[in-house]
Amino acid sequence: GLCFENTRKMRADEYWSRAEKFFRSVGAAYHLHHIQLLRLDALAPVDEQARAMLENLLAGVAGMEHENLFLVFERRRAPRVLARALRLDIETDFVAGLLSRLGTDALPELLKLSEDASDAVRLRAVELLSQLGGGDAQAALLKLSRAGGKLSAAKAAEELEQAPNSPLRILALGSLM
Repeated sequence: GLCFENTRKMRADEYWSRAEKFFRSVGAAYHLHHIQLLRLDALAPVDEQARAMLENLLAGVAGMEHENLFLVFERRRAPRVLARALRLDIETDFVAGLLSRLGTDALPELLKLSEDASDAVRLRAVELLSQLGGGDAQAALLKLSRAGGKLSAAKAAEELEQAPNSPLRILALGSLM
């Protein structure tokens, strides 16, 4: 108790930074990536620091094959962090692959992405929903197609209905608007 009386209160990001510094100093890349994923999930707004951290995390995970952080250990948090990366156009092919491999766990975030202001983000969300397959993805695609005549969502939903257990291959994508 007494030894803490004179210590100043640290902000949460100072604790995160200390943990990251420690893992860097001992060469523990896997644990560094894990703490970065947790930190990014805890951050609400996306500022330049968060963007840089996200770029660093995804480049490191891709380069060191640490995908299990997203696919196994932090499966609940992963879709939120990966959706943020997709919105920011960071490592989009890698991120899309991880979201696809997360399957239905990624569905809530893909639904949010399908309503994004960016055409590119909405298109990627529709493509990923079509790859997921299954009733939930089909229902989401049908909802999207009815919401505004979105041709790509309508086509994907139609293809999914014809072959519900196989991934879709969208042949032609029209405007999402």
